[in-house]
Amino acid sequence: MRKGPAHWVAHCLQLDLVAEGPTARVAFDDLLNCIDVQVRTCIETDNLDNLYFPAPREAWNKLAEIKKAREESWQYKRVPRPIPARMDPYDSMEVDQFCYA
Repeated sequence: MRKGPAHWVAHCLQLDLVAEGPTARVAFDDLLNCIDVQVRTCIETDNLDNLYFPAPREAWNKLAEIKKAREESWQYKRVPRPIPARMDPYDSMEVDQFCYA
């Protein structure tokens, strides 16, 4: 989602984590770092109950509206990025599956 001139916000709806940056790429990369910290912290503290906090219904509804508008204007196909090997033991987990910028 674009917020003002040259400012982007990325929101992971499954974990309700948000990051922002001057470009979509920076916002998305920062969001992936936030997700990494959240997952690692929950595992290290043995507190997985704090991992999954979905965003409010309004955020999900906004995503649905955006996706519908995109489908109407052009065919959009998103391919999940592979997880870098440095994220062991999460290398097989697709943590950006529900994150959009």
